[in-house]
Amino acid sequence: MAPEQLEGVADARSDIFALGVIAYELLTGGQHPLGQRARRPTPQDWATVQVAPPSKHCALVSGPLDRLILQMLHADPEQRPSKATSIVDAFRAVETAPLESEHNDAGSDKRQKTVLLAGGQYVIGSPPTSQYMSEKPMRRINLSGCDVAIHPVVNRAFLDFCRETGGAPPPEIEDAVFGADDHPVVMITWDEANAFAKWAAGRLPTEAEWEVAAKAGRSVTDFPWGPEAMAPERANADGAVGGTTSVGAYPLGDNGMGLLDMAGNVWEWCADAYDERAYRLIRDAAVDPQAPEPPQLNPDAIERVLRGGAYDALPGMCRTAFRHKAPAATRRKNIGFRIVYDLPKAS
Repeated sequence: MAPEQLEGVADARSDIFALGVIAYELLTGGQHPLGQRARRPTPQDWATVQVAPPSKHCALVSGPLDRLILQMLHADPEQRPSKATSIVDAFRAVETAPLESEHNDAGSDKRQKTVLLAGGQYVIGSPPTSQYMSEKPMRRINLSGCDVAIHPVVNRAFLDFCRETGGAPPPEIEDAVFGADDHPVVMITWDEANAFAKWAAGRLPTEAEWEVAAKAGRSVTDFPWGPEAMAPERANADGAVGGTTSVGAYPLGDNGMGLLDMAGNVWEWCADAYDERAYRLIRDAAVDPQAPEPPQLNPDAIERVLRGGAYDALPGMCRTAFRHKAPAATRRKNIGFRIVYDLPKAS
């Protein structure tokens, strides 16, 4: 019984909760989500006890399936999948999602798994109706193309980098959530992200590359998956989870070309210095545009571009065109990065 039912309130999301309990028990060999409190759980139990992911009881349960079941069991109905058809879509997406071991194994190969962003002409920026001047005007640009990592760099890959280079592990690496192997690495400065990218034979994406990749080449789309509004089953955002989730845990957030976590989970460092006027300064048909480095005595103080939103970001901040920033030396639990690879030069 969903917590709200115990207080005399119920709707379709209460049934989704009940299905979550049944699914949890089926996947874990009869374990109840609340463990010892299962006999007569109260609304307070559901609101305060941290439910262990099903994978803690059965290693065959994938990260995306963990996330979906825990979301169905959320004490707040607003944070559960919004309707039964969303559950069906999510289960189908989980069924076709790659296994965690296929996402990345930096121990045997430093190169991240990628998808191609083909060279060509694209459009960046927002329409005139946007309330954010920094996103305007829309510009037609040309990109040389690159291979884009399908998700942000994860903790286990960054630890491999630290072991090989002698670098210090990130401060949250021992945390049960933020330090999990398949969660995006956080508390990483812009310089550290660049160092990892160089070690992995890649680089940070430019802001233009990041936006074009998030849009999957479309001229205008509010979110990576399209015009549909943000929903709990599509992205880890708006404080619904309260921390990072495993990369690829939201297959319904796929941008259509195989890129995941382009909205929510963690902000992602880009190569560019932040300039409020950047899109106004880009000329139409510019090739591989990137904001120039500002004259700054202290490199750590240069503000760098952040993209994509994070687990604690408002839905509007997770839009494909939303531009954010932070000083290069910033360490935060909601900032990570992904890398790209230049395409081989034609001989």
